[in-house]
Amino acid sequence: MAPSIESHAEELILQILDLLPPRILFQCAVRVSKRWKTLVGRLFLPDGRPGVVVDVGVDAITHIIWMHSGGVICNDRKRIGGYHWFIQPADRCSLVGGRKVVANVKLMVDSGTDIIKVDIARLSKDFDEMGKFAFCGVSSVSTELQAPWRDTEEFADWLEKVPFTAARKLWIEQNLLEKMSQSAKRWSFPDIEDLHVETSSGAGSTMIPRHCNVGSRLFPNLRRLSLEIGAPGGDTHNPAAQDIFARISLLTGADRSTSPWEEIKVTGKGQSESPGLIQVVHVSASLPRLRKISIGTRSNWSSLSVESLSGKEFTVSKQLKALELSMHSLRDDHASVLHCFSTTIGALFPCLEELTLIMEMRPADMLINRDFWTFFADFVKQQPAETIWLKFYIVDGGRIFGESDIGSDLRRSVKTLEGEVRKGLADQQCSKRVTCDFWYPKAG
Repeated sequence: MAPSIESHAEELILQILDLLPPRILFQCAVRVSKRWKTLVGRLFLPDGRPGVVVDVGVDAITHIIWMHSGGVICNDRKRIGGYHWFIQPADRCSLVGGRKVVANVKLMVDSGTDIIKVDIARLSKDFDEMGKFAFCGVSSVSTELQAPWRDTEEFADWLEKVPFTAARKLWIEQNLLEKMSQSAKRWSFPDIEDLHVETSSGAGSTMIPRHCNVGSRLFPNLRRLSLEIGAPGGDTHNPAAQDIFARISLLTGADRSTSPWEEIKVTGKGQSESPGLIQVVHVSASLPRLRKISIGTRSNWSSLSVESLSGKEFTVSKQLKALELSMHSLRDDHASVLHCFSTTIGALFPCLEELTLIMEMRPADMLINRDFWTFFADFVKQQPAETIWLKFYIVDGGRIFGESDIGSDLRRSVKTLEGEVRKGLADQQCSKRVTCDFWYPKAG
């Protein structure tokens, strides 16, 4: 009789189980046999409970999105800290305080409830009483859907006591941060490394959040900054919503030599003219640890060519490794657009390792245009980056298609584009890696 996996030594089975992602571990492995269920428990020292971190501030709408995505592996009827909750498994286990963390618990705080009412000590106690999981801290806090009447000082006092770990992320509105920075009280949040700031629509939406400056007393260890910039009244062509890239440099403060920033991401409704790319270079060149910049607002980068920089002083960013840019659709002028953009990227970012271009799929027949295949292969060949991503998104009635909305014909067309570009590069003996895919809005 051929040996089965049950005949192997426990030490070997434990090593195999330890390689499985958490979702497979808890949905499948524990159901194989009582022996396996016991072995899975032995992976989580010291008491057999897997660790979880909590995301505070998830509302009911986000809950529905996560449920639809199939990410829930547990939804106990018992409330945690007085709130409904559900679990999103991690892609892999991480170690927090000596315990393996396998998932994020999404704590659903209603938009009409003040977030400071979340009692962190009670969360830990409730997890202990449940016995299934061990509380390992708070991964993120989101105030975006909280009531505007919140007391600033009470919120900041509460936030200082939150035991941040794992992602260490804060999602917050700009006006609340403005109030915190202007207060006479001196708060500091050294555990927060990832900050997402959403500007509100209206008159205050174009202000620069001064509290984000490098060396700021509020966030001295900030590594990743995301800015979501709103346009007054939703007008994407309002001058106040434009030139957002020129304003990034104001966020970095005066002393940049010891900046811990590693990533900057800007999204929003506003648009910018292509000289903003020079501002991106200035920012990245002045921050010694910055490795990635993502610009998620559509811009006509291609009109800025090397020729247009002739006689002008501009900085070259030598340490930036990853660049992600959202572009206008290419229309019919594929050759000129890609040529200008190609030479610009190579001149300003000579040390890039990864370049991602995101554009609307318009016109639809661009994917089967053989001239476009050739032009894009030539574009890739001229890039300093070894890895190139081209991602398309589709807009229908103001809504961006999700993954389930993309039909098989479109998928085949994109993969045909990818294959033809790779073939063109191989004919030119170019070893750069090219991937063509779709871009989807993120849920939650």
